[in-house]
Amino acid sequence: MSGRTTWERPAFDFEEDGAARRLVRAYRAYVERRELARDLGSDHLPALIADVREAACLVCPWWPRGDPLRDADASPPLELWLARRGFSRDAVARAARVAARRARRETDATRHLARTDAERARADRAALREARAEVLAAIRAVEAASRARDAALAEAKQAHDWRRRRGEPVGDDLEAATKAHADETAAEDAQLERLGLRDAADRRWLRRYDDARAKPLAYWTSARDDRPLADALRAQGPAAYGAPLLAAYRNQKNRCAAMAAALAASRFPVTGCMVDRLLADFPSKPAAAQDAVAARLVDVPTTAVAADERAALAALAAGARRVRDLVAESGATELAERLDATYRAACAVEQPLDDAAATGSAGATVLALRRQALAEADAAAAAARGGEASGAAARACWLIDDGVLELALRAWRATTRLQTGARRASALRQHARRKAARAAAGALVRRGWRCVLARRLATLMRAQQRAPWHMLHDDASGAFYFQHVESGEVSWEAPEGGEAAYRPQVVDRFSGRWVLAWPQLERPKPLALQQPREGYCMACKLEPATRRCDTCAAPRFELVPPSWGDGHFHFCFACFYTHHDRSPAMKAHKAVLTRALTAPPLTCCVCAEPATRRCRGLVLPPRGRFILQRFLLQHAVAGDAVRVDDDDDAGGGGADDADAEAAAAPGESEAARGERRRAREKREFDADGAAARAALARENEELAAEAGKPAPEAADPRTLTAAKLRTALRGAGVPLSLARARALHARAAAAMGPPPPPGPDDADAEAAAAAAAPRRLAAYHGALVAALAEDAAKCADDYCADCWAATHARGARARHAWTGYAANASVCALCEADVARRRCDECGDDLCVACSLRIHARGKRARHAVVALREPLSDFQLNALNASHCQACDYAVADPAHGCTLCGARLCESCLLFDHDAVCAKRGGARAASMGLDPDLPTKCAVCGRRPEIRCAQCGEVYCLWMGQPRCFRQRHVKGKRADHEYVPYTLLEGLERRVAAEDAAEADRVAARRAEQQRAAAEFLAECERQEAADREHAALVDAAAEELLREQLRLERESRRGRHLRAFWRGLVSLLPGPLRRSLSPPPRRDYRRDRLRADEFRARKERGEVGD
Repeated sequence: MSGRTTWERPAFDFEEDGAARRLVRAYRAYVERRELARDLGSDHLPALIADVREAACLVCPWWPRGDPLRDADASPPLELWLARRGFSRDAVARAARVAARRARRETDATRHLARTDAERARADRAALREARAEVLAAIRAVEAASRARDAALAEAKQAHDWRRRRGEPVGDDLEAATKAHADETAAEDAQLERLGLRDAADRRWLRRYDDARAKPLAYWTSARDDRPLADALRAQGPAAYGAPLLAAYRNQKNRCAAMAAALAASRFPVTGCMVDRLLADFPSKPAAAQDAVAARLVDVPTTAVAADERAALAALAAGARRVRDLVAESGATELAERLDATYRAACAVEQPLDDAAATGSAGATVLALRRQALAEADAAAAAARGGEASGAAARACWLIDDGVLELALRAWRATTRLQTGARRASALRQHARRKAARAAAGALVRRGWRCVLARRLATLMRAQQRAPWHMLHDDASGAFYFQHVESGEVSWEAPEGGEAAYRPQVVDRFSGRWVLAWPQLERPKPLALQQPREGYCMACKLEPATRRCDTCAAPRFELVPPSWGDGHFHFCFACFYTHHDRSPAMKAHKAVLTRALTAPPLTCCVCAEPATRRCRGLVLPPRGRFILQRFLLQHAVAGDAVRVDDDDDAGGGGADDADAEAAAAPGESEAARGERRRAREKREFDADGAAARAALARENEELAAEAGKPAPEAADPRTLTAAKLRTALRGAGVPLSLARARALHARAAAAMGPPPPPGPDDADAEAAAAAAAPRRLAAYHGALVAALAEDAAKCADDYCADCWAATHARGARARHAWTGYAANASVCALCEADVARRRCDECGDDLCVACSLRIHARGKRARHAVVALREPLSDFQLNALNASHCQACDYAVADPAHGCTLCGARLCESCLLFDHDAVCAKRGGARAASMGLDPDLPTKCAVCGRRPEIRCAQCGEVYCLWMGQPRCFRQRHVKGKRADHEYVPYTLLEGLERRVAAEDAAEADRVAARRAEQQRAAAEFLAECERQEAADREHAALVDAAAEELLREQLRLERESRRGRHLRAFWRGLVSLLPGPLRRSLSPPPRRDYRRDRLRADEFRARKERGEVGD
């Protein structure tokens, strides 16, 4: 730009040098590509093949290529296109004349530009080809527009019919569409007439032919088919042409066979559209169609003539040789051999040129091939084209095009795809490597810079944390000020030293207020690092310490031991066992009780007052278990007897499932829901009434019978369904919905396991089923009871008496059972969720039954002495009320007002209400069953639980009388149809009491007789004792006399032998003189084993040293 010159080499920086290098590389690549394109020239294989095919199309518009049964070129010749689609010969000729007139007008305008006759001939042929292509394009455009318009009219008619069927206004759209369709059809007809389709039948056929049928029905099977075309047509023609003819003229087999034979004799193949046009013009007229076959279909040119095919073969053969040579020069030897073999096969079919011509054109270019093809076309133009049909040259063209040109082109494309993929993969790998290298370098630089910034920031923050000045915020003025921590000095100016001289303020992300940075510096230490408070567990630091381990040393917190505990590790109850369960050696550590462990009393879950009751849920009572067992025993549960589906019992229980009904109609109104609820209640009432009437009939029969009820007959084993199980559970005191009964039924049936395998015969199968029935029945019953127990355990809340009455007054909760205990009763020290009913003397803790069993299940704790706890009795209860503990649970205090009125047992309130009925000796249940009565019959008022005296004749429920008035009966029969029910006397308990009194009198007589017998035996025993005492006294006198005699003899012997060496011999001699019984009583005691005692003492001292025994 400046024009300055210098002798020195110019200097570039790094970026300029890199840009220059990239520019040089890009220019060199461009030059190399240009040189490569210039070197290739006509040797570019796809371009060469395209030029060869174009040269062949110039001399022959059509030859078999690819699929010979369809058009080989996108623009087939006009005459062939019309003939193949079934248009008449006159239409083909007129269309050809129209194209010729257009070509003539074109050539007349440009004839003066041609210099020679050959150029004018070539110009005439080119103009004719273009005119034919224009006419064909116009015809196909009219066809496409007509078909689209017909489809639009059909849609309009369909929409019109749809609106009319729905009753919507239709308007005049269909009439307008029909009129527009007619106008456009008339315009198209005029255009088609100008194009040569003057016949209305040809125009109609243009709009209705099937283009898929525009292919020959008979032709060569492949390019390797060496038969002449006429032979191939005669061989395939009768079957190929006869099928559509027989489909149209079913009863004219001879005529169809004659027509098919005539078509098979044609020199040119016949297409499906041509046959369809013949059948469309002569429907149901086989004779007329037979007469018109020869004139309309036979010898209609549908392929190119042999002269044009030979000219095309010459061009294709020259191009095939050039392609073969290029492939051979490129090194693809195998492919070149395949191409050469195919070319030789084509030459064997039809020789395109002589050897000299073939040798001379081996190195010809595409331009030379074009010139040669045009020259041959000029020579062939002078000859007649119309006489000879397609022959061997067409099949040779087919072989060369598919076996040489197309194969080479496919190989070229595959090679190009492989090379492109390889280059792309290589470029991607290089790009990935460069990208990874750049990313690694960038990451290294960023990491280093972040480390520098982080170190700077950490240094600043550590200085700010240690800074003596604090930044504070004044909410009134919204300004910051600074305060010295030690001196308390306050300043509005920042201290010297920058940001590191003070501790800044930050915004709290939760409250949005300004707070001092790092507030955790003022917070207390974590619990794990804090010193334990005196008297609290050194492990958790939350619970009071109740145990001390003399073996474990006190822990250290930040290297500082606790200030209390005398160096011992103090634990709470849970932490002691958790800490010492790590190894067997730690489990041997002994705990020293330092303080009794107490838990807070249980409170009501509603009002938080001291609780006195715990809900047990919907518990299956003992009487209900008996009912359920009897129900299951009545159904032989064996094999596939249990059925979970309730299709046969859907009417019995499906209506009771309120949830299912509510889900069935989610959008209904309140009135509809109420109506459905009333209908459900009516069904329940009818079902309950039927059950009550059945129970009443059974009761009357059993009361009238003197003997026990006979054993029930075995029911059908396939009748145990969920609905019947639900009915049995309701009778047992556990009302459930049908959905829940189905779930319980399916779970219990799954617990039974698979049925026994069938035996070789029916007898073995029945025996196996009978043998497995008790086990399967027990499994079913156990799974059912376990599932009910799980449901009951879900409601285990504690209540006071008032809150229990309020929350369990109605609904399913009204049937829940409860367990009572005193207010502020001792609570389990471990779980703190249940009343303590056991006490371990060695642990010193009060535990509930579950925790006691779990803690003392194994190890040394299994040998601990565990005693049962009772509620304490006050002096007033002992003296004034003469109270005692419950005879059933042996825990709660038995209220004298809540004792059993029949058997006189002293019970607590919960045992009386829920547990005593099944075990009472004088109440219905077990006693009634032993007397032959039905234990299912009610023995308590359905409302208050008192003695029943009346029974509803319709419902079957029993009620009490209060001062002669049916108060409980009226409470249940206030509204609805129950208000019309009547009650009758209920004398079951009176008869039961009479039987019980008779049995008690008989029992008293038996007891009196037994006592008289015992008194008689006692008198005899006393007399025998007196006789034995007299004999003993006589024996004692004899023993005393013998003793005195022995004593005197011993004194004498001692005087004779002072050392006493003969004392034992003397004693034995004297004893031998005594009678047998007296001698055995005076025998000396056995010698003591001092060695065994010494071993036991050594073992005891070793165990004491190991700590296994206490002091």
